[in-house]
Amino acid sequence: HDEAVTHYQADVDQMTIGHEFIIETFGKEYVPRTCWHIDPFGSVGSNAALYSKMSFNAFGTNRIPDNMKTLWENNQELDFIWEGTSSGIESDKLFTHVMDSYGYCPPNIPRNAFMWDDYNYWSKTGDGKGPEPQVNESNVIEFAQNITHWFKKQGKWRRVREIMLWPYGCDLEQHNATLNMKQMDYIIDYINKNPNKFGLTVQYATLTEYFNALNALKTVKWPERGIKTNLSFLPLGTVSQYPGFYNKSTEMNWWSGFFNSRPILKRKARVAS
Repeated sequence: HDEAVTHYQADVDQMTIGHEFIIETFGKEYVPRTCWHIDPFGSVGSNAALYSKMSFNAFGTNRIPDNMKTLWENNQELDFIWEGTSSGIESDKLFTHVMDSYGYCPPNIPRNAFMWDDYNYWSKTGDGKGPEPQVNESNVIEFAQNITHWFKKQGKWRRVREIMLWPYGCDLEQHNATLNMKQMDYIIDYINKNPNKFGLTVQYATLTEYFNALNALKTVKWPERGIKTNLSFLPLGTVSQYPGFYNKSTEMNWWSGFFNSRPILKRKARVAS
């Protein structure tokens, strides 16, 4: 759901329907404990309290004001405990992971974000770089170096560098899953066979596995946010300091357009709730 303008009752109703479907179809043991909203229009503080009472113990998000994200990167505070109410009750708190300034897509450098699809939306409509060349013995080291370079660069923004989450995929991509995963398999296998060369190992993982690994590090002191500071994270058209990731000539219009567009439809949705 779009978190910035919905009523909490609509959020509860939607989540209830989703949980009921999972329980009826697969069983209670498959009710999710972690969730992520990688492309919502901001996150409202009440979500921390709501989600923590909906069986979730960890949450991932991406779109927050760019100046706020930059500050948290510099202070290594992208992972934190989010307190949604002033109750002080532990069950109202939610461990939260904010993706860094490169968002939920692999960096589009030097070519096209580790995408090998013949049909590649962004290469056709955006930078024109086209799909990546297929991985082989002669070029696998270049791909491996690019991935490990970005791991280490993004690691500077995290309080924990031993375990890192690197989202793989993007909007309107991965049409040919077999092709893409075979290429990534090749790269991961090469990195893991040469850990001394690259200084790390890589594996596929779910969001839950990532959060569980972080939670196992009991000695880490996570910052807390909530009622007193940064309860809600709503992008308001701030301009990114990283060139190429946003169009600075249009970015200031994005969020304001979202809040003032389709008022009649939004009003009907509110009344219907």
